[in-house]
Parts: sequence; C-alpha cells; structure tokens
Amino acid sequence: MKMKIAVLFGGESSEYEVSLASSYSVLVEMDKEKYDVIKIGITRDGKWYLYEGDISLILNDTWHKSEEKRELFIDINKGALVVDGEALKIDKILPILHGEYGEDGRYASIFDTLKIKFSGPDFFSGAITMDKDVSKL
Repeated sequence: MKMKIAVLFGGESSEYEVSLASSYSVLVEMDKEKYDVIKIGITRDGKWYLYEGDISLILNDTWHKSEEKRELFIDINKGALVVDGEALKIDKILPILHGEYGEDGRYASIFDTLKIKFSGPDFFSGAITMDKDVSKL
C-alpha cells in the first residue's frame, strides 16, 4: 500500500514564489510508485485548495486559476483536512513552505492539533529559529 503524502506549496509569505519552485522540484522527483501524492496549494491570501491539476501550473503560478482545484478546510472537530465534507486521508505532510507561515511553526501547530505527521520542526523550534536574536541565545 502506497503512503499518502500531502505536499503543501505557496502560502502567505513573501517567499511564495520560492515555495512554488521548491514544490515543483519535489513533485517532479517524487516516486509515484511509492507514494500517492496529494497536492495542497495555499494562495497568497491564505486560502487552501486541494489541487488536482498539472504541476507545471504550480511553477508558473497559474495553479490557483485552474478549475482542477477544490477548497480545503481545516476541521479541528474532525481532526482532519476536509474537502467537500470528506476528510482527506493523509499519512504525512511535506510542507514546502518558506518564510513566515511556513517555517515559523504556525502550520506545525495545526498539524500537531490534527495529529497528522509532518516533516520539519515542531511549533516551538520553528518559532525560535525564525527569531534570529532568540535563536542566537
């Protein structure tokens, strides 16, 4: 049985374009024989979408204009990311998000709350490393 990996891209950060390029590279190289890949895009204004279109539209930042996306919600009560009222089955999240909202631990706290495994630092570590003065201490 293949592991279901959700790749998050985009986001509200000033490093949005970096996230798109990084995510594209990851998606191109992921072994589709080993993983069922779930693409989740976050727009510049913070809306989350399950994106089912071509990955080339991620690279040129037109993915959010595609009709091959469905709005996704964070449902704390269900403990899941939800599309069309149904919880997505995800084994692990790979957040390819840069800068604020990506590396600062905010999303890590959401994933912890939902009890979904994810790659990267936990909330506390992310928050500390985003504050250069605190991390130097």
